[in-house]
Amino acid sequence: MGFVSANQVTIGYAAASREDALHYLSEQAVELGFADDASAVEAAFIARENEAETGLVAGFAVPHAKSDAIHTPGVAVLKLSEPVEWPSFDGVPVDVALALYVPPAKREPRTCVCSPRLP
Repeated sequence: MGFVSANQVTIGYAAASREDALHYLSEQAVELGFADDASAVEAAFIARENEAETGLVAGFAVPHAKSDAIHTPGVAVLKLSEPVEWPSFDGVPVDVALALYVPPAKREPRTCVCSPRLP
């Protein structure tokens, strides 16, 4: 499987709102095998949206969710049938969203580059 396969792209979805689009993308995370719990993914999307807008410019947004429910990193592309209001840098409603599904970082021991060298 490459970066994006056909089953990760939805064209013509009729979302009533940004929240509706995020709900759909959360369900897609489970359907595509990236996550186990759509509600947890949706909560992560909403939490991130509350931090700052994920709408960029020209009707394009990059919503992203980081959650323990996500076990495999992935992406999904959603092309809406009509733009929806979505906070963005230019104030233009969004009709294309590239969703990023991010699992939690794995904690691994690291060597600090500032540690003194041992003889």
